[in-house]
Amino acid sequence: MSVLACDRRSCPNVMCDRLILDGTRYICNECWQELLEYKETWQPPMTALEIENKIREFMGTSPGTHKAVETECDIDAEFRRLTGQDKHHLFKHHTSTPDDYNP
Repeated sequence: MSVLACDRRSCPNVMCDRLILDGTRYICNECWQELLEYKETWQPPMTALEIENKIREFMGTSPGTHKAVETECDIDAEFRRLTGQDKHHLFKHHTSTPDDYNP
């Protein structure tokens, strides 16, 4: 068996030896664990095609996309990350004063 990079979109991991989707895609351990976590949200009944489509959809997403966020603190942190609130603002808010206009 070969060892190659993870085939999940944007995953930087290499040295993956797990093959999925009938041996057509490599997946790293971190993405595998996330896929298993994501699988727990699927509701039966499902056809084999639906399962395959869910796995293909998963492989087309970036790592962390399907990670369960369970606590309120984690939800808030993820919300801040996704909305850019956890980064330093490029522009500092500035309120003008009369002195700003005097040379």
